[in-house]
Formats: sequence, structure tokens, C-alpha cells
Amino acid sequence: MASSFLNSLERKLGVPGKLLIAPLFILLLFAAVTLFSVFEFQKLDQRMNTVARDLAPDTAIGTDSITSVYRMRLRVFDYFSTGNEKRGPAGKSVKISRIKCNLLYLKH
Repeated sequence: MASSFLNSLERKLGVPGKLLIAPLFILLLFAAVTLFSVFEFQKLDQRMNTVARDLAPDTAIGTDSITSVYRMRLRVFDYFSTGNEKRGPAGKSVKISRIKCNLLYLKH
């Protein structure tokens, strides 16, 4: 029964109808992949928001502290290599106490 239906449908379509089946199938496949991707990206966005808002809300504070420590280390290494206390990043005048230099040098 199913084969007779397919045979009659195949006869009714003719050559142009048969040629259109493949592009229509490919378009449907692209649409399905697009919808699947959109839904998966929405789920990923929800999970990323959960991590960013609930699990790690204070990461900016940690990042700023680490950045400050690394900037101070660079200043200390610059002081050790040049001996000039007033040379800083972007030409700014920076005073580094010898205690800070010793502490940061010992930590490294």
C-alpha cells in the first residue's frame, strides 16, 4: 500500500518535482540546525548568567587586586633594573618604598 502511494506520487511529480525535492530537504535541514543552535545558545546564555550572577559575583574585585599586584611587581622589577624610583608606567611619577620592594621581591 505504501509503495503504491509512493509510486503514484513519483509519477505525478515528474522531473521538475523530483529535482526540487533535494533542495527542499536541504533547506529543511538547515532550518532544523538553525533552530537547534538558537535553542542551545539560549540555554548556554542562561547557564553563563547563572555563573556570572550567582556563583561568582565578586570576580571583578579579585581581578582588580591581581592586576594591582602585577603592576606593583612590574614597578619593582623596573626599579631593580634601573634604580630609578621616579620612573613609572606612562611617564607617571611613582615612589616605591624599599619595604614594598623587599616584600614583593621575596614573594616572587
